[in-house]
Amino acid sequence: MKTENPELWELISYKTTYDSLFLFVLIIGIYEMTTKPSLFKTFVRVFLVCIILGTQFSGIIPIKDFYFGVYNTAWFSAVLAFILILTRTGINIISRNKIKKPAGNNV
Repeated sequence: MKTENPELWELISYKTTYDSLFLFVLIIGIYEMTTKPSLFKTFVRVFLVCIILGTQFSGIIPIKDFYFGVYNTAWFSAVLAFILILTRTGINIISRNKIKKPAGNNV
């Protein structure tokens, strides 16, 4: 890819740190903690373990750029989890506002 399109290669930053990966895993973990026990919650836990193990052992897995694949998967999952957290929070706020309104016709 570097020889095919050098301008694009210069725009891509392959410098990733464990700080951003930690934030991605933290967001997914917060979403996992806020969900009720179910099969989906178990799936999210297994997914988090796969992300952590995949990044730790990416050096011994003979797939080119395996670390970046796991990193990008964690990034995408964290964005989805953040959107779901915001949606759940918005629904809770709306439902609480409906409960606090007084009943009857107060004009």
